[in-house]
Amino acid sequence: MAKKPTHIGALKTHGLDSEQNLVAARLREAMEQKGFDRAVLKNLAEQSAFPGFVAEMLLRIQPNGQRNRHFESEVRRAFMPGKIEPDRSATAYIGAPEQNAQIDACIKHSPFYRTLREEELRSLTGEGATTQFTAPHTPLSKLTPRIDRTPVVIIGGGVSGLMVYRALVELGWDARAITVVDKEGKFGGIWNYDMVAEGTRNNPKDLRFLKSKLDTAPGPGEEIADFIFELQHAYPIPLPNPRKGCVTRVEPGDLATKVHYTANGKEHTITAPIVINAIGLGKPKSISREGWMTASATNGQAGYRWQQILGGKEAKKYHGKHVVLIGLGNSTAEMLVQFHQLMENGYDVDYRVLTHYPQESVQFPGDVVLARGREFQVFRDLTIPNLVDYSGDLEDTREAYFEALNAGRIIADVRHWDKKGKWMRMQRHNAEPLELRCDVLYTLIGYGHSREELMSMGVMADEETGAACYDYDGEFQAELGAKGRKRVHAGYFGQGPVLESPENPNAVVIPGVMHRLHDQLLSIVLRACEYESKRA
Repeated sequence: MAKKPTHIGALKTHGLDSEQNLVAARLREAMEQKGFDRAVLKNLAEQSAFPGFVAEMLLRIQPNGQRNRHFESEVRRAFMPGKIEPDRSATAYIGAPEQNAQIDACIKHSPFYRTLREEELRSLTGEGATTQFTAPHTPLSKLTPRIDRTPVVIIGGGVSGLMVYRALVELGWDARAITVVDKEGKFGGIWNYDMVAEGTRNNPKDLRFLKSKLDTAPGPGEEIADFIFELQHAYPIPLPNPRKGCVTRVEPGDLATKVHYTANGKEHTITAPIVINAIGLGKPKSISREGWMTASATNGQAGYRWQQILGGKEAKKYHGKHVVLIGLGNSTAEMLVQFHQLMENGYDVDYRVLTHYPQESVQFPGDVVLARGREFQVFRDLTIPNLVDYSGDLEDTREAYFEALNAGRIIADVRHWDKKGKWMRMQRHNAEPLELRCDVLYTLIGYGHSREELMSMGVMADEETGAACYDYDGEFQAELGAKGRKRVHAGYFGQGPVLESPENPNAVVIPGVMHRLHDQLLSIVLRACEYESKRA
């Protein structure tokens, strides 16, 4: 947690705390630091429905009674002319990654976190992950200007793109005003592929999105495919399939972003005030990564880059084979479970797992281990929550891990590897070189978007981490450290894996998408109101 919170962070932490009497000051400064139009905010604040909408989306609170009346007056005071004493206990928001991380965690660390029934929405919010998303009680029809037909473009029809689409429609947006562009022309993303859908899922808690639910794992990946189908079809307003097209370039503008895509061999362009980039997981990461493992091999020698389903004839191909897996995440976990099932059924599979994790961390995967000047922990820590590391909390993957560990199949401390023909050669930290037979290779070290790809999408990337630069609501940044509206591409948002960063690892999973949606929907509404006010 940052020592001095931002104004938006302090507002989220203390909620409707009337004793501090700082709600108006924090709200005014937070909205100014995002560059929202003061006149538009003043108009909205005069409407009786607006304070409740802000409370639900920004604070995750359903206010009522005396607390509600106090908040309504503070919202109006925040945006009406007149001097408000600034909140000097907080600092200005400039979109720094550490500030985003603090904002993501502030509700969890709030004194209201698990106290009052009226604020139970807050108890479902962790650090960058939320187990439930519900539509706010205030539909768009109660706000003016009318924005339900404001044009919206969503890039990508994966889970994150579909969830944003459904959330907007349930909020009151006209589905016909929203255009989804997807290269496959259908929803589902990676869950359209057997190698994912025929595997398993690993969500450690029940997930609820509007009227749809995913039960706690274990369970087949097909249930997520069913979840996707339900989001598209099983609501009063069904969603049409995406427009089939490959987005090649995005030119951000202030409430006027241009999306260029190709379809049927022709170039097309859509300009919209609201654009949401949900381009999914991206491509497999480089096989040579400083600080993890480097490699002399080429990408073409990296073998399989995605998990595979080993059934039927495919399983027979692994009998008597030497298999090497590089990486120790959940894709490897999926493979370990399958290898052990094959071995129980009489197949002879000799496999090894290569990992950069130090030996002590591999030996005690649930512990935080300090080595080589940094902290390591193999199993994901659900108290943070961290939902993307090895799912050692689930019985089947935990059992597969310790079977591999006890059989000496996990090779720790690997810093460099190379492959020549059927042989894998590696260097370990402070150890002799090692050589292994390798008939089949899996390099399962994750996926992401290159700096070049982000630039083509009009997205600035952090020079050190390569992650996209964005605000706490997912609005992409235009100029680092700038103030207010100059800092952002107003109306251009990211959602899902495109927002993955060291501070935001859960962006790639459904709870991370739901967590971001609340703030994002509020900002989308405010940007749409700005757009429609200018048109009036």
